[in-house]
Amino acid sequence: LVFPLYHTALHIAAWKESFLAVSGKNLVACGYIRDQLFTAVIPRESLQCLVIRQNPFQRASGRCSLRLCIGTERGACFTLRHFSRKEAEALLSP
Repeated sequence: LVFPLYHTALHIAAWKESFLAVSGKNLVACGYIRDQLFTAVIPRESLQCLVIRQNPFQRASGRCSLRLCIGTERGACFTLRHFSRKEAEALLSP
């Protein structure tokens, strides 16, 4: 009973606290991976791939998930969920 409550609370916190912002030449992303919230500052020049995904439920509500992959030795990728698709496209347009 404790784990489902913890998991639900984490997802609610992540949904409220997830964001993506542009700050000069950097992207600032805040989201969650497994059981941990994270904040990442990503230089735009190191961003190798950006994918906007939508499942049928997200498409109906105008939401999307973003996947940001950066060029490092470990090839880190960050997935941010529950964004407005229009806001994401406007924020990420050059």
